[in-house]
Formats: sequence, structure tokens, C-alpha cells
Amino acid sequence: MNLTAIDFETANGKRTSACSLGIAVVKDSQIVETKYWLIRPQPFEFNYFNVLLNGLTEKQLRDKPLFSECWNEIQPYLENQIVVAHNASFDISVLVRTLDYYDLPFPNLDYICSYRASQKVFKNVINYRLDTLAHCLGIHFNHHNALEDAKATAKILIYMVESLGHDCIKDFAESINLRLGRLSNHDHTSCAYMRNHPVNQPRTKSLPLSKRIAAATTNFDEDNEFYGKTVALTGALNGLSRAQAYQVIANLGGCPADNVTMKTDYLVLGVQDYRLLNGHKQSAKTRKAIRYAKKGTGIQIISEENFYNVIGGIDSE
Repeated sequence: MNLTAIDFETANGKRTSACSLGIAVVKDSQIVETKYWLIRPQPFEFNYFNVLLNGLTEKQLRDKPLFSECWNEIQPYLENQIVVAHNASFDISVLVRTLDYYDLPFPNLDYICSYRASQKVFKNVINYRLDTLAHCLGIHFNHHNALEDAKATAKILIYMVESLGHDCIKDFAESINLRLGRLSNHDHTSCAYMRNHPVNQPRTKSLPLSKRIAAATTNFDEDNEFYGKTVALTGALNGLSRAQAYQVIANLGGCPADNVTMKTDYLVLGVQDYRLLNGHKQSAKTRKAIRYAKKGTGIQIISEENFYNVIGGIDSE
């Protein structure tokens, strides 16, 4: 199995603002080469959340080459290859928009989205994020570093292909009814599931994460602010995973919740991934919580720092 795994990080909400690119080259199902570029983004603007995620700042990138200056080195790794990216709709669109920005020709390539493929391969996982799947497979990596993400993506796809008994990306994609994406100067076809495919097995809906969390004690601190309260989270916490945070809430006698409703008492604000906001400045949960607060439901929107103050620190669990 041969492929090229890629991952872009961007400096702001513009798809032309690629600030780093990681590539992992796979030959015969083994990573044989890796490459990493730091890139001066266009426009040269830095979104707070982007910097928080990837750690790349104006100072670090001011003197780096433009994407157009790196393209001659990058292109051979993509030309006539099968490319994989996790959430390929993002990475391929960054590639397309950036090439358009510099008026550069598109490479000829096929691509597969490992996020979409994982939905047919992994069972009983909380979600199909790169870090979640990597954790399931025991892959340790520095998330949101472009090279680390590319290597993790390659390893996850290799696992998926081999777990279904294939040694070829195209055979694997066909077996899960996934159409490979295609990019060239003449056309761009997205990676997507084929329609009207017979369903082999009925899909069973698993319980939301919050419903799978049970308190590990019956001796609750009734003076704690979260006791008897419904607490939801939005975004990622720096100190705890979502499951760990829910467990802490349950152990304090609170009710962890995946969604915000009129009965929600607290919404904890974590770090938002701008790529999931669909152009909004706030998450859907935050916007809903603000509407409910204006209606007087009593919901409180608190920071991650305040959350840790209420639970007594990260070690309280």
C-alpha cells in the first residue's frame, strides 16, 4: 500500500492562510519519509484560537517562505499519488484555495478522507476525531502539529485498510462504498459515500457520552455548586478530556449533559476549533446558552478556569 498523508495548519479563518504542512510518505504500508514546512501565511493575520491550537505565531513565521516558494518541493509528493487527510474536505480545500491564490496549477491526485472511512471501520468510539482514533490504537502524537498529524493519519489509515484484509486503498474504499476524491486542473470530485448502496446491517445508535458516565461515589458534597445541577461543555478543555470532565461532574452529584437545553444550569467554555464553527464566532451551544440566558432560564456560562475553581482543581477527581 502506497500513499501520501498530509495535514495543513492555518493561521486564521482563511483557507489561503496555510502556515504549516506536514507530509508522511507510505511505501509498502510503512512510513518511509516525512517532510515539514513552515509557511508565511496569506493574509498575514493570526487568529487567537489558531495560535492556541498549533502554537505558530507571527514571530515564528514572519521570515518563512510563501507557499508559492515551497510548491516546487511539495508538488512531487502529491503528483499522481493517492493522498489521505483526516477531514480531507478541510485540507484539500486549503490546498485548492492556496494554489488558486498564487495562480498555480493543481496536481493530479486521488484522495481519501480517513475521517469518513473511520465511520465505517471503528465501532463504539465516542467520535471520529484524529486524537480519539489515535488513542484507541495507542498512537502517541502531538496533536495540531502538522507533521505529527500527518503521521498519525497515515498510521490510522494503514490500520483500517489492513483490518479489513486489503492491501490497496482503492479496494478498501470500494469495500466500504467510499468514492475516492479526485483533484486535477480539469475537475475536483469530493470524497464521499456512494448513494443507493444496500445496507448490510442496521445501525444501532449508541448512548451519548454523558449518558455513559456514572458517579463513582454516593457521598456527594452537597455544598458544591455543581451538586444537583446540569452541566454542559463546549470546546476542548486544556486540562481534562471530555470524559474526565463529565466524570468529575458526576462525582460531585451533578448531571453532565452533551447538549444545552432550557434545563441546563452551567455551560463551560473550552477552546473552540474554528474549523467546526461554520463561520460563527461562537459554538452552537454557546449561542443557544446566550439565548436562554436572555430568556431568564438561569443558565450560567463559565470559563474553564472557573470550572476548575468549582471542582477544586484538576486533581479533584
